[in-house]
Amino acid sequence: MFPRCPVLGLFLVVGLAASAQTVLSESEYDQRKTAGTLPDHPVLVADMAKKSLKPAHPGAPKGGGGPCGCWVQPDASYTLAMVANDDLFSAAIPLPFTFTLFGDQYTELYINNNGNLSFIDPYSTFSSNSFPSADYRMVAPFWADVDTRDTTLGAGSNEVWYKVTPTAIYVNWVNVGYYNSMSDKLNTFQVIITDGTDPVVPGGNNVSFCYLDMQWTTGAASQGVNGFGGISATVGVNRGDGISHAQVGRFALNDSSYGGPYADTSGISWLDSTHFYLNTTNAGVPPIIGSGFACDSIVVQVNSSSSHQMVVIAGAPGQAVNCTSVCPGIASYQQVPTVPGEQTNVVFNLTPDASEVGQHLITFTAINDDVVPLTSTYQVLVEVVPALSTGLGDAGAEVFTIAPNPSVDQSIITLAPGSDIRTMRFFDAQGRRVLDLPVQAGSDRLVVDLAPLAKGPYLVVAEGPGQRAAQRVVVSR
Repeated sequence: MFPRCPVLGLFLVVGLAASAQTVLSESEYDQRKTAGTLPDHPVLVADMAKKSLKPAHPGAPKGGGGPCGCWVQPDASYTLAMVANDDLFSAAIPLPFTFTLFGDQYTELYINNNGNLSFIDPYSTFSSNSFPSADYRMVAPFWADVDTRDTTLGAGSNEVWYKVTPTAIYVNWVNVGYYNSMSDKLNTFQVIITDGTDPVVPGGNNVSFCYLDMQWTTGAASQGVNGFGGISATVGVNRGDGISHAQVGRFALNDSSYGGPYADTSGISWLDSTHFYLNTTNAGVPPIIGSGFACDSIVVQVNSSSSHQMVVIAGAPGQAVNCTSVCPGIASYQQVPTVPGEQTNVVFNLTPDASEVGQHLITFTAINDDVVPLTSTYQVLVEVVPALSTGLGDAGAEVFTIAPNPSVDQSIITLAPGSDIRTMRFFDAQGRRVLDLPVQAGSDRLVVDLAPLAKGPYLVVAEGPGQRAAQRVVVSR
């Protein structure tokens, strides 16, 4: 069937194998997909004479990545998964470990261009289903109509890369566009699956979904308009038996709303700078824990009150999940009581004092109401640091937000409607100005590369005609 080598995506079979098939060239396939007239079982023959593979990843994604946290930066150890394409997939990739999907064990997989991994069969299906589905054995960090044919974005963009280790496979979709060859909006996301022992996916889990900047949800062949609406993108895992599955959500909106794991549409910005850990090693579905904490850590200043939030998802429909947490080292630590449901927001507050400078662990325990209740645990490292003093206030929340905070190497600044900010300035703990960023007129979003800054707290000052506001951000590595 398919060659087991790094030269991937030579042929594409759309959908499951069938006896009656129609062979189409790339141009014929694209014309019929655009017109909505694809036959049930087309076979797409890629024009390999026009394509080439690169031996190693040439650069970082826009906005960087970090040395810790969920995102693992593609480097020379990665291989390009497939050539620039629409709806192609890799050859079967052998795994040197066993991956367990709800009791089924696999030692090879396919990387599908459309934002998912599959087992036994490759999939080119570009309009996603809500789970459960009896048709797809799939791990889907973002199942939607990815189209990487625009090669004008430069090295390291609009590409899918992977690497295999003895206990894990990492797959990164780096600044990928959407159908039909659109690159005005780009998504960057990653999936890691393991044998369940690799610490890159902690807590006994074996699947990690990681998201940087997510900007679109839907291709034009899935009724999307300018990247949104139409058939929602799906995030989740599915056994392919119509029963066992877990779903994080379905996404079609251009906002940060979240309706729950089984609502038909949520907002794509809800995924920005978040990650999720899942456990598919058994038949049941333990709770899914998601957070935006870079490196699974937060930095809090002495005598500074802070509030933080994470989300816990029941995983399977019809289940409710609850979550409790403890932080023995910080006396003021308090979790707001959660309301059990198919998902629950876990809010916690703390105001450390000078005697608590140092590192502390918060341990979260989530439990569902399955017949045999299943639990998941998650730990966040809290680093208490001395107070930052620059002589400037900290009253800018009504003018701009900055997330994630703490950050590893990237934060996104979002300006409030009606603000007229022209410059963002960063000051270190000694009050020195270390970074100036111009804000284009009419812009309400700024992706900030914090890689040049050392670890520690900073004050971010927004300035414009007659307007000045400030907030703190911490660079955590």
